[in-house]
Amino acid sequence: MKYVALLAFNKIVLTHSYLVAQQEDVIMDCLESADISIRFRALDLVSGMVNSDNLMTVVGRLMRQLRSPVAVSFAAEKGNNRAGRSGVDPMADSDDETPEINIKMVGENADTTPPLPDEYKVTVISRILDMCAANNYGNILDFDWYIDVLLQLVRNAPLPNSASRAKTDISSSRDVGPFEISEKVGGELRNIAVKVKAVRAAASRAAESLIVAGYNSGVPQTGSGMGALRPIAWVTGEYASYLSSPEIVLNALLQITRSSSSPECLAIYLQAIPKIFTLLTGDERVDWTPERKTMTSLLMARIIHTLEPLASHPDLEVQERAVEFSELLRLAAEASAGQEASVRADR
Repeated sequence: MKYVALLAFNKIVLTHSYLVAQQEDVIMDCLESADISIRFRALDLVSGMVNSDNLMTVVGRLMRQLRSPVAVSFAAEKGNNRAGRSGVDPMADSDDETPEINIKMVGENADTTPPLPDEYKVTVISRILDMCAANNYGNILDFDWYIDVLLQLVRNAPLPNSASRAKTDISSSRDVGPFEISEKVGGELRNIAVKVKAVRAAASRAAESLIVAGYNSGVPQTGSGMGALRPIAWVTGEYASYLSSPEIVLNALLQITRSSSSPECLAIYLQAIPKIFTLLTGDERVDWTPERKTMTSLLMARIIHTLEPLASHPDLEVQERAVEFSELLRLAAEASAGQEASVRADR
């Protein structure tokens, strides 16, 4: 009955949204249903009911599901195909067997209750992003809160696999895999950094924390947020002046670049690395001391060492950027080597 009621609500929410809003508590409770198909339908409905007053409450409830997944019945996940269709199909296997009996038997025979499927988690994350971005972020009252939500979404996204990375059909939220949804979350962080100047520093440091976390874990290319690396790397390069530890971010990007195989990602990393390097070494107000000269020379050598193998990369854009930046850095290295260091007088 809940499933049928939710289908009906989805039909009338566009024309009589005030009637559906009166049942908000009931609909929100359906997000905790043991039947995953009911959760999908409730999620569809909640997405159309969000406004500035209840956005934080709805998102908070969905975030709790991602952090502490509630088990769903085996029958709901494996035997029930309603989640992918708009119609209602009985659960019975034959005309002589009633749906109620079939559900009971499957439930009694189930030895385990698996966690929420990745498909549902991906859909939850996609709907959170859509709800927050609606009306050009008109429902968001606190962008610092939204940045924190994005950080949590990256960390709680399902782990991608080779199959999810290979998917190309992303015409709907149901078709989006873990890799694509992580990239979408990273894209939202980039959008906030570009569009909302007041929180640009916070967004840049959030991107920094994700890159450094991947660097410290030693597996930046295999974590749940691997899809987010491309947009957040762009943020760290474009707004390098807001970074709290640009040298650590540069080290992280160099490591990620050496282990990356995606041409699209490599092109962004190669663009961000010189920008952060320029921030670290381009301040004319700092004396050209022997320490600074040595540090600059070592940084250039490390970057050139990372870029050299990419000069023969099969992707032309990656190849072009690697050649241009490595040659530029070689010229800079020659110039700095011939520049005498200054001795700062004691004060």
